[in-house]
Amino acid sequence: MSGHSQIQRQIFGCTIGVSSRNQVRNILKSKGLKIYSDTSKSIGIENVSFGGTEWTRATFFFYKDKVINVTFIYEITSEKGRDFIYDSIKEKIKKKYSKYGSIESYDGTVRILDEDKQIARWDDEQTFCLLSKEQYSQYYSIFLLYEDKELDKKREQEEENDF
Repeated sequence: MSGHSQIQRQIFGCTIGVSSRNQVRNILKSKGLKIYSDTSKSIGIENVSFGGTEWTRATFFFYKDKVINVTFIYEITSEKGRDFIYDSIKEKIKKKYSKYGSIESYDGTVRILDEDKQIARWDDEQTFCLLSKEQYSQYYSIFLLYEDKELDKKREQEEENDF
């Protein structure tokens, strides 16, 4: 892996910021991936392999019929197991996207909604990648997000206009 790769925009053959909901559904089905949820705003798949990790699920979210982000979720009942996998994923991403830096924090540096979260973020001005670890109920979770910055900005502006 090179430290100069642009942040990934193609996931399972679907392009963030480009692929439509119908294209995503058709591509995922053609790859034999199990769709467990299909709504106008998202398509969820279960038990998927990505980046050498077996994720509990992944969800493609849409804005204006384009993929705005893809979120992977890994759940485990062991905090130590979660931390080991989180550190492994973080090191792979840091190596691949080292050019885009990383912000890690428990407070202040990154907007954090819950003090139990730890977040690492890489940003190439077109796409950002966010990795976090959290605890929900009896599960220790890892979240990996790839998001199109332009679509996210448009969505945020539209939401602000609602007020």
